[in-house]
Amino acid sequence: MTESTDVRPASQYAARYEVMLDPGSAKLIETSDALSIVEGRCKGRVLRLVLTDRSVAGGSLGVDESDLLRNCLVRCRTERTPLVLALDSGGARLTSGLAGLAAFRRMYRAALDLRLAGVPMVALIERDCFGGASMLAMLCIVRGALPRARIGMSGPAIIERLAGRKDLDASDRDAVRALFGVPARARAGAIDIVFEEQALSADTLAQLLELAADKQVDVLTQHQRLKQRLREAGVEPPAPTLDGAIQLFRRGEAVGAAEIWQLADAVLRAGREEVVILSVDYPGQAATRRDELLVLSEYVAHLALCLSVASSRGVELVTRIEGESAGGIYVALASGVARVEANPEAVVRVLPARAIEVVLGEAPAEETLADALRTGVVDRLMEGADGGANG
Repeated sequence: MTESTDVRPASQYAARYEVMLDPGSAKLIETSDALSIVEGRCKGRVLRLVLTDRSVAGGSLGVDESDLLRNCLVRCRTERTPLVLALDSGGARLTSGLAGLAAFRRMYRAALDLRLAGVPMVALIERDCFGGASMLAMLCIVRGALPRARIGMSGPAIIERLAGRKDLDASDRDAVRALFGVPARARAGAIDIVFEEQALSADTLAQLLELAADKQVDVLTQHQRLKQRLREAGVEPPAPTLDGAIQLFRRGEAVGAAEIWQLADAVLRAGREEVVILSVDYPGQAATRRDELLVLSEYVAHLALCLSVASSRGVELVTRIEGESAGGIYVALASGVARVEANPEAVVRVLPARAIEVVLGEAPAEETLADALRTGVVDRLMEGADGGANG
């Protein structure tokens, strides 16, 4: 990770975004392998522009990238500086293992704080935006995209592997485009503005920032909009008790949009100063065509936001991993709570093992609960775990 005060584009990749800033205002603040932060002005307004570089590990976010972005988010909140995320990324870097997952957790907590502080957050999606990157995009109050962009919680190959080719043939470009493409995402309401590449300019960025200022949607309004999306898909989500909603996350099964919405709903109804133990056992989020049609990453980001809202009003939330935990759902359940605990039999992964094999072409390295505690994926081991270690 390096710092710079040069008035120059962050990289050759970043140079294309300089046209979106006032002439001569772009200044590289910091950079890591796959991420750069540029400070500049748009129509005279100071902002920070975060750029991912797909030529480096697919634009994925490793430990350095997540830490760098976290620092930027904290600074934007302190100075109330608008943030623009120019995303072309596969999400969290799987080769970073649990250390990368812990860094992403810390970063996402800072992103939640920035969103709740009401500072304008804008996403501009150029090409691919999957996994954790899609969670960042869906946390933003406004999202713009180029027509070629694809957005999803799980990539096509992962859905084919976990749900079967009958659900999605990853080699069928038309089917993939129909599921993840910008037209489908815009129809669902997950993309606000679609820009042609040649139209990228200071006017483009100013339009996104103006919309962000006008569209400060509160969490309850967003919650009802996501409920309506479920209804339009033929799903009528019940309003279970908090215990009933938590049970949906401890069945040892992947959780989808409907289950995620129900837990968010129950958490929003929790009483002030209540202590809530979110006991969970699930292999990750559902990797299915049905859930991706609903824009699953928006539900995942919304759950994290609802947990943060509940925490801010005095609900003490604790996530307790009883069996398995992995993926973006782990980040949502870990970033907005007071702490994460784990029972002796718990297993925490960046993604389900079969999903990691799809991406990396090999089985993931084994990491233990001690690794999870050391890196900060878990804050406390329950009595008896790893020789009795506890917080």
